[in-house]
Amino acid sequence: MLKRLADRLVLKPSTHPIESLNSVRSSFRFGKGELEIWVDRVKPSNVGPNTGKLLLIKFPGTGGRAERASTHPAECWGGDTVTWTINPMGYGGSTGPATLQRYPDMIQAIGQRATNKEPDRRIVVSGNSLGGMSALALASNFDVAGLLLRNPAPVHQLIGQRTRYVLPTFGTSKLVAAAIPDFLNCVTNAANCKCPCWMVTCEEDQVVPFNFQSMVWENLPGPKNRFLIPNAKHETPVPQELANQYVAWIRELGRHIASLP
Repeated sequence: MLKRLADRLVLKPSTHPIESLNSVRSSFRFGKGELEIWVDRVKPSNVGPNTGKLLLIKFPGTGGRAERASTHPAECWGGDTVTWTINPMGYGGSTGPATLQRYPDMIQAIGQRATNKEPDRRIVVSGNSLGGMSALALASNFDVAGLLLRNPAPVHQLIGQRTRYVLPTFGTSKLVAAAIPDFLNCVTNAANCKCPCWMVTCEEDQVVPFNFQSMVWENLPGPKNRFLIPNAKHETPVPQELANQYVAWIRELGRHIASLP
């Protein structure tokens, strides 16, 4: 019951058809079903640092879908990048059920698939909100060249410590948090990340408050760099007046990736 309650609190799966303008659908066998990946390619350009051949693995947020994803931040770099955006179980064409209990196996399968399928490409991982949980788990368990997070959600700490989860869990929020696999603990995984990590934080995030994002930030060993969007809510885009500063910040991550042996 506690595991199902955690899934209901955290996941917002959908399976309705969504047209993707540029990405190509792919999938691979996972358990008794399949896991769906939407693939795109960013051709090399003269813009930004030459990051070489990369595989960018992207994890959307709790209600996100891979079909809607962009190739960001690959357009800020000058490398040859293939992007994989993941639809977890129960999302899009990935077979269900949608449950956090299968996320460790899913992340291990994606990491192994990437290593086998694209052995000549270095892996970069990106995660938005809940997707940051998956991105951190992958980055802490595989050889990753870079990590980009936006408002990462440390679900164990959010459910276990925020009073807003006491009523929905009938007073068992700490037990519900403990039912989520330790493999997904963002704070622990942050401490085990050995790659450069760049992190976007919306200052007034009402979904993942600043202090919870800071639990992740403070445990990252570095190199690391944080881009703070002042007075911004969870879904607030980078404002136009900060756009140039943001692109320069992203390109700095690209230079760190390019400098790795």
